Amino acid sequence: MKVRPFVVLAGPSGVGKSALAQLMFEAFGGSLDGQDALRLAVEANWTDSRFLFGRRDAQGFHPTRFYRLLQNAPSDRLFHVLLDEMNLAHVEYYFAQLLSAMESDGQLWIHEDDRGGVPLQLPMGNNLPLLRIYGTINVDESTQILSDKVVDRVNVIEVEAQAPSPHVSSVRKRARRIPRFHITLEKLREWQEADDLLAVPIELREIWEVMARREPIPSGTANEQSDSLRQTRMCIPIGHRIIQDITLFVHYAERLKGTIGRKDAIDLQILQRILPKIRGDVRLNEMLKELAHLLNKHQLHRSTKRLQRMLDQLEFEQFASFWT
Repeated sequence: MKVRPFVVLAGPSGVGKSALAQLMFEAFGGSLDGQDALRLAVEANWTDSRFLFGRRDAQGFHPTRFYRLLQNAPSDRLFHVLLDEMNLAHVEYYFAQLLSAMESDGQLWIHEDDRGGVPLQLPMGNNLPLLRIYGTINVDESTQILSDKVVDRVNVIEVEAQAPSPHVSSVRKRARRIPRFHITLEKLREWQEADDLLAVPIELREIWEVMARREPIPSGTANEQSDSLRQTRMCIPIGHRIIQDITLFVHYAERLKGTIGRKDAIDLQILQRILPKIRGDVRLNEMLKELAHLLNKHQLHRSTKRLQRMLDQLEFEQFASFWT
């Protein structure tokens, strides 16, 4: 959350993704009972930003709870929004305007509202974004795959199902509460201090070279091309935004003495920012094998294990994706 104000929690239904997000913003002092946190259930018919901000009819503009939160947000605390099952609809359809505002000046131009040409401003405090967004997703026949536009801007954290304990309660209980405390904006700014120039990790530069390398499609007849697809290399470039975010993440991690080391930070970020971009057919074969060798060389165990699952999928299904 120091690097990006938008985190996606992915995993099967019922593993605790929403509960984890709720515990997170309660640790920051937010509460669903208060005025600084919302839980929104995304529906499959969310096709544009009206479902997020509001709509106009003959009686006037009807704002959503999210719009009212933004409209009334002061600049002295954080605000949290949980988008439950956010990929039931195409995220880039209803979320595009907000993504653009988060990347630029924080101004939302919602022409259907009653503000008379005045933009709605995302909550900011001394140029520090105060809005934190948590999205939960499942991947099944009823959901949409996240587009590259979205994946480039989030950390994707997988929440896996845990083995059951010997006994379970007969009564459903809410997740255990952690003691509430309020992270001040001064503390958040202190956490986010960084030098103007940061060294890009060598592991990341090597990964970029492997994923950016291109090879021409072999010439020949259609049958010959089909036979040679396995030797054709697919290119999946990594943009500057991801390079910058991973470098910043590693910088913050190294400042957390005794908590997470540099290698673990790089490993987590490859898992959360780079592998979710990978999907394609057998033309991925050469690149994935080189990438697996590189990850293994640097002893990035989490990413190596996840990539091996994708290589196994590619071998048996002729297609690989982080999401399946």
